[in-house]
Amino acid sequence: MSRPGTYALYKGDRLLGVGTKRELAERLGVKPETVGWYATPTCERRNESGNRLVAVRVDDA
Repeated sequence: MSRPGTYALYKGDRLLGVGTKRELAERLGVKPETVGWYATPTCERRNESGNRLVAVRVDDA
């Protein structure tokens, strides 16, 4: 069984939290898949204003 990845969630330059997709989703009130979307290159490219939520995977899993 693989262990879940750890993500850092940002809005602009502000760090909102660090945790697994499930932990961050519970904190935000969204699905874990949504947090996964925040970590995609497409989501990052669409962040033109720099004020959208973006997740970055911070472990080597």
